[in-house]
Amino acid sequence: MSDQTYDFSAEKSSNFQSLPEDWYKVKATEPKVTTSTSGNPMITIAWQVTEGDYENRKVFDNLVFSTNSLWKIKKVLEAVKSPLANQSARIQDVAEALKDQELRIYLLPDVKQDGSPTNKIKNYAGISETSDNSLYK
Repeated sequence: MSDQTYDFSAEKSSNFQSLPEDWYKVKATEPKVTTSTSGNPMITIAWQVTEGDYENRKVFDNLVFSTNSLWKIKKVLEAVKSPLANQSARIQDVAEALKDQELRIYLLPDVKQDGSPTNKIKNYAGISETSDNSLYK
């Protein structure tokens, strides 16, 4: 057993709490083209809540460009009514098309592998679409 001591006084505790399960109106901020850990091109987005009790909170999302996840990107593009949803496009064009766009996301509280709270996006919908839970199911 080690007698080494550790100083925890400078460490900040996280007071992050996940958002409750519900639909949230959000705006795409900071879409950035990057690469996923598996090497696929990806857009990272911070969705900022634009109304209600949680206004200005952010939810982070990764849109990975791989064969198995193009459906998700198409759903987001359809939700913002982008014409790119029905054509070929470069990842940079998709990122630009999403910047400052508004839509609704359905969130579930979740827990990361390390036990810390997070949110999981379960669905995307246009602003004018109903925000009841039937869209989620």
